[in-house]
Amino acid sequence: MFTLECLAPLLALVPNYRCRLIGLFALVALEVGIWLSLEVGLFPLISLVSLVPLFPGRFIDVLARVRPGRRRTSDLVLFYDRGCRFCVFACRLLLALCGIRGAHLREAQSEPEAARILEENFAWSVTRTRPAGEAEKASAPAPDFREGWAAVRYLVEHSPRSWLLRVLPGAGSGNRLYAWIGRKRGAFGLAGALCFGRNGGAGWPGRTGRLVASCALAAVLAWNVVSYPAVHDRVALKPLVAPLISAFNLTQYWSMFAPYPHSRDKWHAMPALARDGGRVDLLSGAPVSLEPPRDGPERYGGYRWRKTIWRSLQRGEIERVFNYHCRTGDWSAIDLWEFSRPNLGVAATVNQPYDVRLLGRWRCAHVDWDAVEGFRAETDALLSEYERRQAMKPAGTALAAREAGTRP
Repeated sequence: MFTLECLAPLLALVPNYRCRLIGLFALVALEVGIWLSLEVGLFPLISLVSLVPLFPGRFIDVLARVRPGRRRTSDLVLFYDRGCRFCVFACRLLLALCGIRGAHLREAQSEPEAARILEENFAWSVTRTRPAGEAEKASAPAPDFREGWAAVRYLVEHSPRSWLLRVLPGAGSGNRLYAWIGRKRGAFGLAGALCFGRNGGAGWPGRTGRLVASCALAAVLAWNVVSYPAVHDRVALKPLVAPLISAFNLTQYWSMFAPYPHSRDKWHAMPALARDGGRVDLLSGAPVSLEPPRDGPERYGGYRWRKTIWRSLQRGEIERVFNYHCRTGDWSAIDLWEFSRPNLGVAATVNQPYDVRLLGRWRCAHVDWDAVEGFRAETDALLSEYERRQAMKPAGTALAAREAGTRP
């Protein structure tokens, strides 16, 4: 796996069709393996989605041709100014925002009516085609052309996201916005060419886009290098990279996997008293149990709640979790207990008793004090019985041998 993690990203970035596919499918296989063997929540799915932009357009075109019948085509035709570098990009952006597929993009100079609208009103235009029998090609455009801001609203109206009409400006404001963009289209075209290239909105990005992507890749790589303990322990380079990383919110660390395992094995219990008198473990929703849970997020009511509890404890913000539960109006009192022991490995740790620590006790507003005190007395008795049973267990051989200074 380590070799795969080192080689696959390099292959995925090689400008060669086959090398990129091999690297990307290797990464896909890695994420699927993580999903099948580890309980890490949405991590594999997010990683898979992040790989989509790296797939070559040629491969995406092959997938699109596999089942062409499922692709919905549009009968809309958009006419743009041939000499406008910004116009074709704006058309593509509008189609993407509206979720329209299969629409036609044509130069206004190729159609007499569209050319007349462009010449007289300095505006782009949109129309619909008439069906050409059973053939999947468009016939001559229909005469009902829409132009300017009316064309934008017409495009949205005939898109799968027609609800966007509710947030679009009306005719007056829209026409003023369209006129302002038209006057500034030269500047927009220059900026678009720098960021997205000049090849009709497709192909390689522009110089600025390539520079930004290269800087982001270099910054993330530098942060990973300076964060690695073998490097960080020798030379403190983090202060040099941290400002740039923090500015773009790219700070990351990988303590979940490397470089060292957790030194202690921990789990939590959250006994809670409901307003109707019921007792329940608020993490799992099950009756209060002090038996160690199996690995995974089930004990915490799901992966997200597990991360919420652990992150809140690390940042000293666990009280916000209790305040949330109190605001629901369902609970009177909540306790949080932590059970921990040294992590000596699976075989050596299994017989070690857990140390019990109270992390906090919270009481919600407007509750019965006597009921809360009775609940806490029951919880203390339950924990005392648990500690008594733990003390009766024989000490683990690995820990006892380590404390005695001998090998097990």
